[in-house]
Amino acid sequence: MRFRTKIAVGSGLLAVLAILIALLFAPILEHSRRQSPDGRFLAVTRTQPYRLFVTVMPGGGSDKPALVTVYRDGRSCGSAWVEMAWFADDLRWRLEGNRREAEIRLQALWNLDACTVRAD
Repeated sequence: MRFRTKIAVGSGLLAVLAILIALLFAPILEHSRRQSPDGRFLAVTRTQPYRLFVTVMPGGGSDKPALVTVYRDGRSCGSAWVEMAWFADDLRWRLEGNRREAEIRLQALWNLDACTVRAD
């Protein structure tokens, strides 16, 4: 093989390897979904693939960090990391009056009207 061909093949393999490593750490595995009572909002919890290879105690599969994203009409209203994926089960929807919020206590607060998040 010519030198340029070797460089091109090596660069391509290096790029593929970098992409695979990046995907291991990206929060792409869906853990759970929760919909608001009015059906307008959706909270999706995702974890990182490499966490599948980290050993945990039996029954501790939800004891891994996760990214919770709230969506309105298919658009993201922001994301927040939680210490454990099961914290997303404690998400509370407050849809009273003219103020709508979603909250994971001591972790994150979404202002659903402004479509913003404040992570604690």
